Amino acid sequence: MQKTSDGNVRTFELDEVAGDNAYAGYGGIAQAIDGLIAPGDVKEVSDELLPGTTALIVLFEHVWLRDLRQAVEISGGQVLLAERIPGEVVDAVERAALGEGD
Repeated sequence: MQKTSDGNVRTFELDEVAGDNAYAGYGGIAQAIDGLIAPGDVKEVSDELLPGTTALIVLFEHVWLRDLRQAVEISGGQVLLAERIPGEVVDAVERAALGEGD
């Protein structure tokens, strides 16, 4: 999505900008999965987007977690919590483990 300097929002799929060099690095990695990103999700992101900027909304699944969950359930267990740790937190923990200051 893009928000123009006057605040108008334009949404598009990567295949719609296939010839645009600004998006060339994304070629071949995206798959269409219709219906999982709702208009409300797009609106929420666009409300926070600064005028004159572009954002990419990505939905992905760690497929290996599906196998882990299945193994836990087969062994009689239950996954009680699955949580994403923000990248900034992971980076800070790594810096602390290496003895580097902020």
